[in-house]
Amino acid sequence: MTQHDPAELSPETFAALAAQLGVRLSAERLDELYPDVRALLARIAPLWDIDVSAVAPDEIGETARDVGGAA
Repeated sequence: MTQHDPAELSPETFAALAAQLGVRLSAERLDELYPDVRALLARIAPLWDIDVSAVAPDEIGETARDVGGAA
């Protein structure tokens, strides 16, 4: 699965990732959550296209504080 293609997330991969993260749910509950997770991944997919190459890693915390976020 590429970072920006939620269509490549199969139900089996989703279940395996959930297990690796310690999410212990029934197969039925995972089946219920699967479409929502794919929809979420589709909504955030454009974030992968944002060019952040001009932002130094040490500037990220400063930017978050500047706009009132937590660093």
